[in-house]
Amino acid sequence: KLRGAGGPTVIVLDEDLLDPQFDHDFTNECDTGRVYQRGQSQGFLGLFKHDYHYKRPYGWKRLALKVKGKYPPDDTWLGTLVAGSERTESSKGEWPVSYHGTGREGAKGIAVEGYDSNRWRKEPCYHGQGHYSTPDIEVAAKYYAKPFYENGKKYEAVMQNRVNLSPGHTIIIPKEKTRAGAEYYLTPSAEDLRPYGICIREVKEASSD
Repeated sequence: KLRGAGGPTVIVLDEDLLDPQFDHDFTNECDTGRVYQRGQSQGFLGLFKHDYHYKRPYGWKRLALKVKGKYPPDDTWLGTLVAGSERTESSKGEWPVSYHGTGREGAKGIAVEGYDSNRWRKEPCYHGQGHYSTPDIEVAAKYYAKPFYENGKKYEAVMQNRVNLSPGHTIIIPKEKTRAGAEYYLTPSAEDLRPYGICIREVKEASSD
């Protein structure tokens, strides 16, 4: 059986890959100033320093991937999951959220196989080699999403991930260096960057009038 996202044929994946109870349509939602947190940074001797701000994908539709029980030893990295919940606080051991811009085929490949470490080794990397993601979905879309068309409409796709920001697992590149308006996360190992959703939105073409 197959299921589509953002329309019946925009992106089609096997149902076994999906967890529709956690799908969420953010298309008509906007930032009200409410703060959401996912993941905590570690300081000296492993002490927690602060919670990471989770920028929700407002304006996008999220297709949830089935990841519960996928990564050993447990699902702590996902935090406390409650379908349809408006949880604002981080859970202990939870990983922060990040976004990775891609195209339709890229999104399908990542959903099926995860991130491919062999691919980034073949591509130029401006800040070092590894998997790139960012906490800002608009930055991921602007600089890395590859638009595609379906039934005359233009779409963008961005992967929603959890990223291990513990020391030694991911390098945080400050926005002053990225010059993109947001930090980049550079993660060498695919084990430390786990996709759990595909965000899709229709891109309205500018009028020629």
